[in-house]
Amino acid sequence: MPIITNFPSGFDALQSVQLEHRLGRSLNDFFIAVDSTGQKANLDDYWDVTTAKIKIGTGGIHRFYSRKAFNYAWYLMNAQCATRVGRDQLFGLEPGAGSMGLGTWFRIHAGFFRTYTKHSGGHSDNHPSIEVYLPADYDSAMHRYGIKVNKHQVWYFIDETLVSVCLLGLTEAIPTWDNAEPYSIGSIEGLYCAATILGAEGTGDLFEFGPMYGNSPLAMDGDPCPPIQLSLYTENTATKWKALATAGNLQTSHPVPIWGYQNKTLYFMADAAGTLTIQVYVSGDWRDYDTPVVAANTLVTFSFPAEMQAPIMRCTYEPTNNDTITLAELHEA
Repeated sequence: MPIITNFPSGFDALQSVQLEHRLGRSLNDFFIAVDSTGQKANLDDYWDVTTAKIKIGTGGIHRFYSRKAFNYAWYLMNAQCATRVGRDQLFGLEPGAGSMGLGTWFRIHAGFFRTYTKHSGGHSDNHPSIEVYLPADYDSAMHRYGIKVNKHQVWYFIDETLVSVCLLGLTEAIPTWDNAEPYSIGSIEGLYCAATILGAEGTGDLFEFGPMYGNSPLAMDGDPCPPIQLSLYTENTATKWKALATAGNLQTSHPVPIWGYQNKTLYFMADAAGTLTIQVYVSGDWRDYDTPVVAANTLVTFSFPAEMQAPIMRCTYEPTNNDTITLAELHEA
């Protein structure tokens, strides 16, 4: 039988994190760990078989990485986090080498909860806080945390809900929407190929994080530019425009990330004629881009040209009276 040699780039047969591949195996087959002194550690020594949780902090693991790096990664972690302690809890993606590498994580500390990004030279200033989305029972119940790295954006999810978007590669940073509903917005440096990471920063007590079983954590290579559908919301609120009774008041939408997508189509409809203005954020301010005609109960379809590459857009809608918006969403591919 011939030897198969044409494996995909970066292929490592040990790197499946599905449960059936872990049975009877050491965690060291899948991860590389260091202890709180910076020395290589036997990960199995810090894994509680009963709870399937990893001991992190003083006397435990400092951090551990997957042996495989993933391109445009999908990362999922089902976890019951520890009560906030002195040490920061980090879980997400990082190429390695600690502060000399670039990574993007969920970070929980005694005072904030945010997506977090580190790059060579320090911490990015534009990682948005998502404190408002930390589940009330984060330390007593399981929740699913997800990160999707794209070619131009990084999306963050909690329990399948989009909670934050960071745009990559902007030469001029956009404003950061901290703790904003329906999702926070920020900008960070590029991150395209990374390993999974789980660990801690700072000093503090030992805590347990996990559990580490089944498909958690799970990472896989992903689409560099997957399609997405985003509803329009009133700015900084959870009020969706679809079925919104305007009461005759001017409405301003929450910003929608459009950076890097070639195909961007806005769909809008209201039950009366009104004035819809599409704005894009360019050179430090919002600029009017177009004003499509809105007729009563008539679908407005507005497609941006592929060469229009503003980082974010938003809409304002001025109703004629007590209009109701019946449809407002953006499709990107």
